[in-house]
Amino acid sequence: MDAGALEAGTSRRSRPIGTADISTLPNEDCCSQLAPPRVSTSTRARLPQLQAVEKRLDLDEVTEALLGSAHPGC
Repeated sequence: MDAGALEAGTSRRSRPIGTADISTLPNEDCCSQLAPPRVSTSTRARLPQLQAVEKRLDLDEVTEALLGSAHPGC
């Protein structure tokens, strides 16, 4: 898919939810620059492992911490 077609599809989907402007910004985040092109199957998470970790978390506490650290306007 060429960049123009990708941008048009992104804009079509993002406009109704109000994220069109940010969706078309150049991709300059560090994740896209540092991450490998594909995730190795050896590093891919598996659902049973994620569920075991999730059981140990206090999700209400995590949610409150995240909400408390959010920047206004985000």
